[in-house]
Amino acid sequence: MKNDDFNPQIRHKLNQLASDHPKKSAVIHHVMDKVQNKERATGYTWKLSGLALAAALTGFVVLPMTPNLQSDPPKQVNVDPKLSPQLLEDIDMLMVFAEDANTHGS
Repeated sequence: MKNDDFNPQIRHKLNQLASDHPKKSAVIHHVMDKVQNKERATGYTWKLSGLALAAALTGFVVLPMTPNLQSDPPKQVNVDPKLSPQLLEDIDMLMVFAEDANTHGS
């Protein structure tokens, strides 16, 4: 039996049973009550989405304000001043003058 033939037969049988049901109105009211309760449940969805939005905003606002939680201190780079060639020549000349001077007394 094909799916196209099966669906109409099921619908026809269910409609026939529903029309012959002795408590048809009670069943319809029961089904409608269940459906209306489902619609009220969407209010919780709005509340939960509002809570999620508040949590996200708190994360964006609070987390940037927290202190930096890194365990190792930032590394410092020691920068040695570069000596100019003129300064090196002057230091060499002073060292030569210091070698020529006899300061030890002999």
